[in-house]
Amino acid sequence: LPAWGTMWLTLGGVVAGGQRLAVEIRQLVGDTGATEVSLVGGSMGGLFCRQAICELQDLKVTWRSFITLATPHLGGVPRSWAAFFAAWTITVRDLGWSTPALPDLCGEEAVAGLSRFRQRVAYAPVVDDGIVAWGTAALSGGEPEVLDG
Repeated sequence: LPAWGTMWLTLGGVVAGGQRLAVEIRQLVGDTGATEVSLVGGSMGGLFCRQAICELQDLKVTWRSFITLATPHLGGVPRSWAAFFAAWTITVRDLGWSTPALPDLCGEEAVAGLSRFRQRVAYAPVVDDGIVAWGTAALSGGEPEVLDG
């Protein structure tokens, strides 16, 4: 698919996105003989990476780094988007906790998958970026602390 056409694939939800990514990772490891894997995901890509880890429990590689950038780990959808998109996109329902996708990523299997990585980093915007709030990206649920100079 051309790059402009792949955006529509994100509307199928976290599980479908993670499954697609897992297929690509398996193929890449098989084709290249890679023995180490790091995953970096921005925004929804971070959730797709988390789901892919659940799908790849049997993959025999060394898991190096897991990095997310402004990923809505705790869900959340801007209210202005929710009413418009929820009727026709699974992704918005996932982010609103209306499906089991995000609760499943908090489960034992998903957490065990993350623990296999040597390094785990969740980068969050210091100031709410208007789409992904700091609390959900930083896995804190709260607001950032004010830092003095």
